[in-house]
Amino acid sequence: MAFGADNSGSGSPAVAAALDLPGGGLIDELPRGYYFVPTDGEILIYLKKKIMGEPLPCDIIPTVDNVYGVAPDSLPFESSMYTRGNEWFFFTIRTNSNEVMSEDGYWTTTPTAGAGGVVGLEAAAGDDEIIRNANGEVEGFKKELVYYDGVLGGNAETTCWRILEYRINPYAINNGSPNQLSDDVKHKIANLVICKVFVKKMRACRRRRGTRRG
Repeated sequence: MAFGADNSGSGSPAVAAALDLPGGGLIDELPRGYYFVPTDGEILIYLKKKIMGEPLPCDIIPTVDNVYGVAPDSLPFESSMYTRGNEWFFFTIRTNSNEVMSEDGYWTTTPTAGAGGVVGLEAAAGDDEIIRNANGEVEGFKKELVYYDGVLGGNAETTCWRILEYRINPYAINNGSPNQLSDDVKHKIANLVICKVFVKKMRACRRRRGTRRG
């Protein structure tokens, strides 16, 4: 689950493979040659376990207080281990705004499909994309943000930096009865997210002036 192996000998991802752990135990690090490539559903498993205070399948996603508060190239990429070259994962506190200022630029959301008219989910999903499990049940939501270099409302320039913000569906926890949970867990459900920070390969965009690779 969520792991792939590089068998190419060139350092590029080549073969997706499940990591077979003896006895189904938990691990703190991955064997040489493996990288962390979770699906949307697997990301939500990590988020749900973090919210509930349960052991993670593999404790390799770092926590950052505010992913959106700094320029993307200033994030601690070295702490997001075992990821492929241009993507990194962090636990952080979600933003409730569609435009978020950082050190010398800002993040803004991109349009998504939203709830698609599903009754009872409009308020929970907002403009976010719905993530369903194999049974069609709504496990969570995600939205994409783009980083602009410059001043909001000014001559800002689009960069290649993107964030996919994942949050849990409150009704996917505690058998659909989130109101029976502790206040601490309710607070985490409302605020804790996983952000996948990545560089989108586009011919007309750039990373940022003076940016560095993780």
